[in-house]
Amino acid sequence: MVDSKSLQLSNKISFIDKVLTLTCNKPLLIILSIFHCLSMEAQKSFPADPDSAKFVTTDIANFWRAYDQFYQDTSKNPFSEKYIDIGSKGVFGFLKYRIVDKEYLKSIVMNKKGDYDNIRQNSFRIVEKEKQCRSIFYAMKYWYPKAVFPPVYLVVGAFNSGGTANDEGLIIGAEMQKNIDNIPYTIAHELIHFQQRKTDNPTLLVQAIHEGSADFLGELICGYNMNNIAVE
Repeated sequence: MVDSKSLQLSNKISFIDKVLTLTCNKPLLIILSIFHCLSMEAQKSFPADPDSAKFVTTDIANFWRAYDQFYQDTSKNPFSEKYIDIGSKGVFGFLKYRIVDKEYLKSIVMNKKGDYDNIRQNSFRIVEKEKQCRSIFYAMKYWYPKAVFPPVYLVVGAFNSGGTANDEGLIIGAEMQKNIDNIPYTIAHELIHFQQRKTDNPTLLVQAIHEGSADFLGELICGYNMNNIAVE
């Protein structure tokens, strides 16, 4: 049996399909219709000015200090005191299902030392993409004037998540960014998720629409779909 929320979303999909059929030469109308039908709902406690969004990178330096200290004496675990406990809201938001806790992070660091070493230099270069990310924020503001722009937290996780969005902002897993040129597209995708209306216990249909719209609208504001590589 289809629940009422799924039925409403299905109806919206049908509406979008009709728009696509009737306005194949009117891409602007299509885009605006999708923005409207996805019921995007900006959170009001964050700035509406793209220039006011903060890019928080302190967690990256904290992680590498803890990392170096750990390898000076592997009998001790500094990842709580030197990284998690002093971390930003981004680190805290990346704990559940990702960093988990100091013991889990320690185990991943030990098992993937080579992988961490390989991305170390790139993790410090991510800040180079801030200007490009702000241009994406301005594109978002153009298409969706009600958009707000939360902090972007750049953290180092456990090689299990490239990024997420929660009530505190956008959180990007720096260790997953082998190519920093992909950073703006990852942030664009998560920015769309941040604007979307949150639902408790979303159905598979709701999840599919959220992800699909984040791909489509993320590509719109940055000019590239972060999943193209996987598709190709």
